Amino acid sequence: MGSTSPGRPHPSDGEGLNWDEKYRIRNRIWGDEPSELAAIAVEYLQGRGLDPDSASVVDLGCGYGRDVEYVRRRLGCRALGIDSSLTAIEMARETAGDGGGVDYVCCDFGETSDVRHDAVLASNLYHLLGAEDRKRLSRAVYDLLKPGGTLFLSALSERDPHHFGEGGDRAQSSGGANRPDVTVSTEAELRQVFDLLEISDLYEHEYREPHAAGKEHHHISWVLVAERP
Repeated sequence: MGSTSPGRPHPSDGEGLNWDEKYRIRNRIWGDEPSELAAIAVEYLQGRGLDPDSASVVDLGCGYGRDVEYVRRRLGCRALGIDSSLTAIEMARETAGDGGGVDYVCCDFGETSDVRHDAVLASNLYHLLGAEDRKRLSRAVYDLLKPGGTLFLSALSERDPHHFGEGGDRAQSSGGANRPDVTVSTEAELRQVFDLLEISDLYEHEYREPHAAGKEHHHISWVLVAERP
């Protein structure tokens, strides 16, 4: 998963553990393999034949950089990772070293520059946002994309077995404890929020998410692929 603003607890960690604390304690929480969404995005973009000399990709909520580094390696293009957790960004920069081909910026996704990109990646960020921030994300994505650029987004489905609840309502974990920072989504809601884009694909994807602690999480997420007109 990516990160929201520091200070918001992660759904698996209880009250009071913010993202900076989580990265300091858990380090590389999801290991080094790319997320499901990153693999989907790379396969899609490879089929489009992007020019690595001119193309660029931005990862919103990049965490410690596992997805954006994977995208850069596989596509050979310029890449930008954005996260609001300074701890995560410092981890990403340390891992990348000099000349890694990825720029990292610690900021809110709404504070990005006016540079346009061929693709935006947002893996497991959306379900950590409230209604107003979801609208802000949609606008930010539109502004970040070149005309014809593509958004790849994943968000927990209302059928997710690990965090369940009605779409648009705050979800509960399968253990029954309230997780007020996780909101599952419906197809209709995603289509409404991203109405500025042309949605080319929207489907549910079932997978098991690894965690550094060793316990896998069983998820069903929406995968949304959409282009800026």
